Parts: sequence; structure tokens; C-alpha cells
Amino acid sequence: MRIELSLWQWQRIADRLPPTLRRRADRNTARYKRFVEEVLQVATGDMRWRELKSPNGSWRTVYVRFHRWSEDGVWDRVIAALEPSPELSGALQRRVGEHRRASKRRKQRSAEPARDEP
Repeated sequence: MRIELSLWQWQRIADRLPPTLRRRADRNTARYKRFVEEVLQVATGDMRWRELKSPNGSWRTVYVRFHRWSEDGVWDRVIAALEPSPELSGALQRRVGEHRRASKRRKQRSAEPARDEP
């Protein structure tokens, strides 16, 4: 299912981006809007990242930016901007929450000391 944000939805999102991202998004509106649409496509379609067919590059490029925005708290701003569209904001909130929990588990595992084999 392809997601297409309306101009109004995109403007609400762009207005809430951090200043540096906002300037980049203003210069490359189509690219940034398409990125958010692709993330929403994954979130609402309950699909795996590898299944994403992205005109902006590989699925991995989209995932890495998604991960960075997640760590920087950008998705919380996007979710707030999408509140008038509960289907989109809810799906994105679930996907971001799942991602953060999985990232936290990975970090905890990597921080655990190695166990000696008996």
C-alpha cells in the first residue's frame, strides 16, 4: 500500500522538524517527503524493511535514516504532527516503539560480559 501525504500533512511534519533537518527538507522537499511516506508504508503495511522498493535508494538507506531519526527523537515530532490522522500516527508510533525496544535489547546484549564456556 503506497502512502501519499497531502501537502497539509507534509507541511505539519516539516514545521516540526529540528532546524537543521527543516532546512534540508525545505531544499529537498520531494526527497524528504518520499522518505517519510516510505517509512509510513512500512509502518502501516506491517512489512519488513527488505520488502520496501524505494526510488530513493536501497531499503537499507531508508532504514538507516529511520534509525537515526529514531535515536534523535525526530519521529516523536512526526507522530505529533500526524495526530489528526490516527491511522498513520498510531502505526508509526507502534513501529518506532518496536524499533526502540529492539535497539535497547541489542545494546544490552552487546554490553553484557562474555560468558566462559564450561
